Amino acid sequence: MKLDLLAFGAHPDDVEAGCGGFLIKYAQQGKKVGIVDLSLAELSTNGTIPVRMEEAKNAAHIIGAVVRENLEFPNNFFVNSKENQEKIINVIRKYKPEIVLLPYWNDRHPDHAASRDIIFPALFTAGLKNFISGASFPHRPKYVFFYQLWYGFTPTFILDISKEFPVKIDAILAYQSQFVKKEGSIDTKDTNPAFLKYIEARHRNSGYEIGVEYGEAYASATPLGIKDMQSLLPNYD
Repeated sequence: MKLDLLAFGAHPDDVEAGCGGFLIKYAQQGKKVGIVDLSLAELSTNGTIPVRMEEAKNAAHIIGAVVRENLEFPNNFFVNSKENQEKIINVIRKYKPEIVLLPYWNDRHPDHAASRDIIFPALFTAGLKNFISGASFPHRPKYVFFYQLWYGFTPTFILDISKEFPVKIDAILAYQSQFVKKEGSIDTKDTNPAFLKYIEARHRNSGYEIGVEYGEAYASATPLGIKDMQSLLPNYD
């Protein structure tokens, strides 16, 4: 299956929190979107692997993702190795996405930061015809963007997700074990009732910067080219 957009997350729930709006927008436009989680998040303070996998399945359904895979890297111990890059390469060659989204390279969680070190070079190698891996043909995405998790950055662009934001919140809340404080759960930054208020405030702030209700911030490692001004929102009114 060829995908229009493929989003990588270090753990199940990263994609939903970081770039869920982008995926929802594309899925609602009839595009094929997919998710690849690098780990099972087995070291998470709350929840279990079976619970997290069921939550991930439900969240993917809410988003409209047509595929979701897990590469089972060891949580908190991501290693930038040929073996791990080859897993990324095989996924890229399998789904041949036009757009790839991944976590921003500077972040509070070490897995988020390490994801970039593994994924970004693998995207280049995936396009080399002389690198033989599996039965798939070489492929390199046309667009690569980094999404925000904990730490902010100066965005290359902000995507208007005003219509998609309520669905994004539903996808985040599919992870009840992570974001809803229940009897027996341990207090974390995610189970704090203020977390969802923070998520809303962050997206409202990004939206305000471009004159809409809610926005998602993205960074590009290279300049973005435009052919015309028709799809740009005003930035000086």
